[in-house]
Amino acid sequence: MKYRSRVEILAQILEIANGDSVNISKMVRCSNLPHELLKQYLSQLISNGLLEYQEGQRTYKTGYRGMFFLSKYNQMRELYSVT
Repeated sequence: MKYRSRVEILAQILEIANGDSVNISKMVRCSNLPHELLKQYLSQLISNGLLEYQEGQRTYKTGYRGMFFLSKYNQMRELYSVT
């Protein structure tokens, strides 16, 4: 099993919520994180403006800043894999 860094986990969560509104159950399944740990990451992403919580639907969606973060993260991964 490969260990993931904190940044990799945050990027994966943003990727899961990218495009569609996603509930927490789907995020737990797709991220392979325990519920309580995922809630901590979600709180951090929301407080930094990378993720949006839609109160009425109880779903999450990647915000504008999250999309920007993902694009820069993917560029870094491409640069890193070249060497």
